[in-house]
Amino acid sequence: MTERVITEPSLGVSVRLPPGWDWQRSDVFPLQLLGPAGGSYRPSISFSDEPLDPPTGDGLRDWVGNVVTGRAAAAEGFELLEQDVVPFAGRHAYLVRYRRWFPPIEATIEQLLALVAVEPGRLLEVDASVLADRPDAMRPVLDVLDSVALTG
Repeated sequence: MTERVITEPSLGVSVRLPPGWDWQRSDVFPLQLLGPAGGSYRPSISFSDEPLDPPTGDGLRDWVGNVVTGRAAAAEGFELLEQDVVPFAGRHAYLVRYRRWFPPIEATIEQLLALVAVEPGRLLEVDASVLADRPDAMRPVLDVLDSVALTG
């Protein structure tokens, strides 16, 4: 099978598309990868960008804290699994991994959020979700994250 690389110029990223996955663009997500359907749910990896104000380390720390606090408050059954700074596409990303109850499918999903300061004042946000009860469900997501190249 031929490897497919998807490039999204508006975000300045390119990624390898896992076998069996599709991709799309929308007004909300300039790039979204969709995994094979498992019942009524498809794993997904969404890419978008956000302004970072102020464009400093403290600004990033505050932004991340607000995201984690906001998601914890809004999500039923929120369980924080990991928070760390990790290498990402030649830069550093703030990674947050958590589980939460997802009422539309009455199941627990695992989400991974990576925030990368790609230029002063702009964050690349990568938000992935998979069914939590599938032991290897996060593997394709991690493979995609390993394949991200910043092109801008």
